[in-house]
Amino acid sequence: MTIRDAFSRVLKRAYPSIDPDTLVLHATSLLKFHEIDTLPVRPKESASEPQAITGYSILAKFSALVEQRSLKAFLQRPCTEAAMELPSLGPNESLQRLFQVYRGSRFGYAMIEAGEPVGVVNLT
Repeated sequence: MTIRDAFSRVLKRAYPSIDPDTLVLHATSLLKFHEIDTLPVRPKESASEPQAITGYSILAKFSALVEQRSLKAFLQRPCTEAAMELPSLGPNESLQRLFQVYRGSRFGYAMIEAGEPVGVVNLT
């Protein structure tokens, strides 16, 4: 079974993404506004791996900055500083390959794309 077969509804709906220069504060509010867990960052030409903003990636950076008292400065930085790599697969790849990616990343999210981001699937 392919990813397209298993997640056809996910691949049919529009999925928001953000510009790499979007501030962390705005990216955080977009997660809440769209009621989603993951927000792909549109890649710059030099980007090697797709990235995404997640609640987890933001909190991980936040917790590291609490001691330094530099949270306000962090919220005003580009979202790429709080983003994490998001594994990417094509819609015609197998579910087995998707589970291998989940196991390898230990995160449980993957971007499905066919030339451009199509959707994000997760284990939850």
